[in-house]
Amino acid sequence: EGDGVRFISLQMSDPSGNRTSIIFDEAVDFDFTAPKLVTTVASPDPGKLGSEIYFKITVSEPLSNNPTITSNPLLAWVGPEEDGLNYTWTHVIQQGESGTFTLSIDELCDLAGNCVQDVLGSDFFVDADSPGVVSHSVEPRVIGSGQVLTVTLESTEDLIAAPVVMLGTIEMAQTAQDGRNYIYQYTADLADEDGIRGISVQLVDDAGNQGNAVFAETVHFDFTAPTIVTSLASPDPSKLGSTITYLVTLSEIVTATPALQTAPALQFSTPQQDGVTY
Repeated sequence: EGDGVRFISLQMSDPSGNRTSIIFDEAVDFDFTAPKLVTTVASPDPGKLGSEIYFKITVSEPLSNNPTITSNPLLAWVGPEEDGLNYTWTHVIQQGESGTFTLSIDELCDLAGNCVQDVLGSDFFVDADSPGVVSHSVEPRVIGSGQVLTVTLESTEDLIAAPVVMLGTIEMAQTAQDGRNYIYQYTADLADEDGIRGISVQLVDDAGNQGNAVFAETVHFDFTAPTIVTSLASPDPSKLGSTITYLVTLSEIVTATPALQTAPALQFSTPQQDGVTY
């Protein structure tokens, strides 16, 4: 007979042969077709940690049942909320719920009793992990005026934008990128003043998860030349055959052993070093 709407009419005649026809207001809908999904939407895609994901379907006709959905892997959904032919479920992403999820609907039944089971919905991706730093380098660790500090890092995943790298309160400039590898540089200036600065990184992945990292390494800004804190020559006075010892303590570690000179010239042995003392 096929699907369709059919109206009911009545024809009557009395013994005298008078005839009349009546068409009822009511109609009968012949429905032999199971309901279908018109649209399915899972949003946001990708989902991030703490975000509320909603899954919305639109069906082809009114339903007699309240459909339920299942996600693989399993998630706990709230709903559905019904609005005409639209049904919406929600779920708040928890820690560890990362991966690709497939949604299916257990059963759709229309008012005529036509049903369809295990209807596939949508696939969507969830990233519930904060981005981080796999590896990094900081060179040099002590920097003077005009020298360039270089920081390299590799992120754990793709990012929506380049990380923000802070040198204390100074934002470093990104100078290169290759995939998940980034290079940042900063040229030290006398206006920065002496001091030790830490390095921190702020990252945001494609799903919007935020991550932070603080490097163990610090950078020493040093714009002051080393000075002599103490110096001592002993014995004083010295006699023939005696050994003269000259002891000097500096204000900081130096890159090369100091060269000792006397006037008139004397030949001193190679100095022994103990920290900043020679």
